[in-house]
Amino acid sequence: MKLVLKTLKREQFDIEGNGDESVLKLKEKIEAKYTFPVAHQKLIFAGAILEDAKLLSSYGLKEGSFLVLMVRAVSTLLCKFTHGQIID
Repeated sequence: MKLVLKTLKREQFDIEGNGDESVLKLKEKIEAKYTFPVAHQKLIFAGAILEDAKLLSSYGLKEGSFLVLMVRAVSTLLCKFTHGQIID
């Protein structure tokens, strides 16, 4: 089914999803097609944040449903230094 993704910047994207797929699988497709890292994505449908482990069908998504895609900005200062080691 075709799903519509909308960002807070008013951008709109289409992505193919399947009700038997997990939310995580959909995020991986979004990363492959639009290069937004999975770890930086948050998907919202009908006011609920979608959980990675759940199936798309558990949220009642259907052809043409739209989801809000929130993407955390990628910072060049993501690493923290502690005791001489870099950690994420």
